[in-house]
Amino acid sequence: MTSINTNNGMSNAQVGINYLPRVPEPAKPAPHIIEPVKSEVSAIKLDPVKMQNDLRQVVAMLNQNMEKLGRNLGFAIDEKAGRSVVTVTDRTTGEVVRQIPDESVLRMAHSIADMRGLFLNKQG
Repeated sequence: MTSINTNNGMSNAQVGINYLPRVPEPAKPAPHIIEPVKSEVSAIKLDPVKMQNDLRQVVAMLNQNMEKLGRNLGFAIDEKAGRSVVTVTDRTTGEVVRQIPDESVLRMAHSIADMRGLFLNKQG
């Protein structure tokens, strides 16, 4: 039996090396790209009044959509506690079946807000 040499004079080890895939080097973070991002974020100015108005509009839209879908969910913002409130009501009686956060949690948040206000008034 005759063998055909297709290695063109190279050993099997040399041929194998030529066919190994190249492994790319791990990417290194480019500091010139990261630096501007930090400065841009610090330059963003937030308008709390606009944000509150936008939030009120979103809450109103949510409530309208829940009503259209026949869902017993209500969304509100408790200004004093600074929290959103979700209520589940009984469709027939209108009674609140569940509220998140619970009414007792909101009362506690109101008390803390009142105490914080008193404390700041005494210091100011």
